Amino acid sequence: MDLSFMLQHTDSFNLVFEGISVLVAGLDAWFGLVEIIVNRKAWVALMKDVSSRRSMYKSAKISALFDEYYERNIMFCKFLYGVYMSTFSYFLLPAILPDPGKYNLPIPATIPHLVPDTNKLYWITFLIQLLMVGIAQHVLIAQCSSLIIGIMSACCQIRALKIKLEDLNEQIKDPAVKPGTVHESLGEIIYLHASTKDYIRLLQRKAAIVYLSVFVTCGGIVCSCLNVIAEDLFNSANALMLAGTFSVLVHCFFGNTLLIENDSLPDAIYAIDWYKLPLADQKAFKFLLANAQPDAALHGILMPLNMAPGVATPGVASALGKVLPGDINRTIRLGQYGYQNSWFLKLIMKMAILTGLATPGVASGLGKVLPWGH
Repeated sequence: MDLSFMLQHTDSFNLVFEGISVLVAGLDAWFGLVEIIVNRKAWVALMKDVSSRRSMYKSAKISALFDEYYERNIMFCKFLYGVYMSTFSYFLLPAILPDPGKYNLPIPATIPHLVPDTNKLYWITFLIQLLMVGIAQHVLIAQCSSLIIGIMSACCQIRALKIKLEDLNEQIKDPAVKPGTVHESLGEIIYLHASTKDYIRLLQRKAAIVYLSVFVTCGGIVCSCLNVIAEDLFNSANALMLAGTFSVLVHCFFGNTLLIENDSLPDAIYAIDWYKLPLADQKAFKFLLANAQPDAALHGILMPLNMAPGVATPGVASALGKVLPGDINRTIRLGQYGYQNSWFLKLIMKMAILTGLATPGVASGLGKVLPWGH
């Protein structure tokens, strides 16, 4: 419909570019519909995975955290649905800004070979446009909501992991807690961290192509509409441009929310008093540092998501713990005095990083270059 209309009005700059923006928006909705139909099992599996994550954590604080994120997801989905449905006001534009070039229709699209120059054909074309826009809106709502719920679930899991790390540190400080309980908690953290990374990899595979289409199509919509608005400021293309800009901003907002949540994970690990752990648990903690899975990058949200720094950087701490005497360990504790406030530990860390020794398995190497390691 839209392509046929553009071929009939190639002499109008505004109508051609407005038609291009509508065509790009339609392609985005069509691609989303095909993607949902073809990969419906994968989408269902992703949503089931989101709902099953809650049962993995046995903590009242984490249950309250999941309740909070659930309420936020419901609130956002309602808001998103309201925003998309409000675009039906676009169909009132012919009554406010009639455009004879579009036959006073809200969208520059007509049925091929049927000019809506009669009252009957006009209302048939109007209803077809209304139906097409309604289908496109619900497809985009389903796609956008699923991705954002998945991203919010990843944020919730990272925050839950930080809560588990805080609980572990409290258990380490409490002399009444049995060593077996600490060992069990540490093993659970290792498992949950690996599980969270697997989930983000699944989300990455689902989001890569979808985000590529979102940014390409929304970029095309915005660029086409800017060409139209440059000619006529009070053009109906304003609504399409605002819709494309809103879609990009929403995805960027939640993508960067996930990045910010992930970047705060190392702080929880730095705060652990790992030197108080028994030898067996120190080895388990070293396993957490040394056997971190490869980086998990969620591409398509302008920046890659890196899950490794939360467990890779503290490898320096593990190495230092093998070579520094116990009194220095107690004086320069990571997360409280050391990394943030001590120029001494900052210098040590910079030396370790620059010499390539900042990994958990280089204690012997550090012992050779640091004289106080003997």
